[in-house]
Amino acid sequence: MKRYAAMVLILCVLSMAWSCNKSVNEQAEFAKKIATMMCKKEFECCGRSMKEKHYTSVEGCVDYRLMASADNIYYFAFADNYAWDGANADKCLRYYEKYTIYGQSCTTDLVAWEAAMTEEDAQEEDELYAACDQLVVGAGAVGDKCYPEYEDYEESYASQCVAGAYCDADLYVCVRIPRVGESCKESDRCYSTDDRTVECKKEYLKDGAGEYLVDENGDRIVQNAVCTYLPVAGEDCLWSGFSCEADRGLYCDKTYKTDSEGNTEYDPNTGDPIYLSVVCKALPDIGGDCSKSGGRCLNKLGEDLYCAYVYNQEGDTLRVCKEYPKAGEDCSDTDECKEGLYCKQEEETTETGTETVYRCRALVQENGTCEHHTDCVDGLFCTIDVYGAEVTTGSCVKKFDPLTTCLEDAQCASGDCALLDDGSIGTEEDPVYYCKGSLLVDRICVAYDYEDDYYPFAAY
Repeated sequence: MKRYAAMVLILCVLSMAWSCNKSVNEQAEFAKKIATMMCKKEFECCGRSMKEKHYTSVEGCVDYRLMASADNIYYFAFADNYAWDGANADKCLRYYEKYTIYGQSCTTDLVAWEAAMTEEDAQEEDELYAACDQLVVGAGAVGDKCYPEYEDYEESYASQCVAGAYCDADLYVCVRIPRVGESCKESDRCYSTDDRTVECKKEYLKDGAGEYLVDENGDRIVQNAVCTYLPVAGEDCLWSGFSCEADRGLYCDKTYKTDSEGNTEYDPNTGDPIYLSVVCKALPDIGGDCSKSGGRCLNKLGEDLYCAYVYNQEGDTLRVCKEYPKAGEDCSDTDECKEGLYCKQEEETTETGTETVYRCRALVQENGTCEHHTDCVDGLFCTIDVYGAEVTTGSCVKKFDPLTTCLEDAQCASGDCALLDDGSIGTEEDPVYYCKGSLLVDRICVAYDYEDDYYPFAAY
């Protein structure tokens, strides 16, 4: 939730059309709603201005935040090509009301608030937050004038054309993007009308010997190109850059041609490996080989698999999908254990001497011995795992309350060790850091040395 929604506010410079003025008014109204929400919360919780040199009232605070938002305004001379998306603006406003501190009470414990987030909350938050990056949409219909020099100039800029169209760099008009089954040889782009991913599948010219023909720049010459769905299980994935349809539990399995000694053979002309097959397959299940799936395993409902390093009788390293180890089971210094456990290094006496082993153990309770913060249960930190420590073990102790001096974030109950910026503690030569409070009032009513507060649309 510590994210900042980019407010892309477009100012119509030359065009004075009614639609342009309407969009500007809608944008201004939206910006004022956000600024007012923030300012009201500041004065409600703090009872005063936190920037008295800038403003002393809610109204003055709103004016200041709107003035500061000038950094987020982009100037377009041809603003008729754009439109304000009121539906996304409503979603973005909902994001601020529900998933930023400005929609919470002054006494809300922000640490507990974040911990209480469910998967459904996180999904909704992502959806609403995404709308904040889509406040401005293209308005140019197919055939309308557009200006390619402004297309994709910055990530914040929306396309000038409606969804499913793009600004042609040669024609200077909005052109329809090809759909599935249509040629993409000229446009080199495709548009999906459903939830499937569509890419431009290309075939290249070859000579009589089967070698690819290239142009004066050394690029392969395209013979044919058709908009095609990304491959699913059993389909070729060489053309798609080894990509398979997302969210289907697939990976692109590559089998290489090898010589008599098992070494991969390469094309002498391109230097590319020679493939026997390149096809989409289901991610490996428990016990399956995950060396070719990029370390990914198929996690079904109720399962918790990871790609483990194991050794066969010959001592070869293999990658196999396994469940996370339980308490007392072997782990490695790079592997995780089941939730509530950690991988502990231990010394074990054997017939041949002492051997270093790694076993999953329960997280350490208060006053227990630890080596790292992650060894301790929630609410505790390890006294030894701090900057500059020269010893190897410490104790799990309670995290510090607000206004306690600290060295790092992990020592604070709020998870934030900050530098006070009001001059009341420490000096410029010897600054003192201390724990921020976890209540909303602690976050917005103290002058910390954080630039975030200077941005008018910061979520924190």
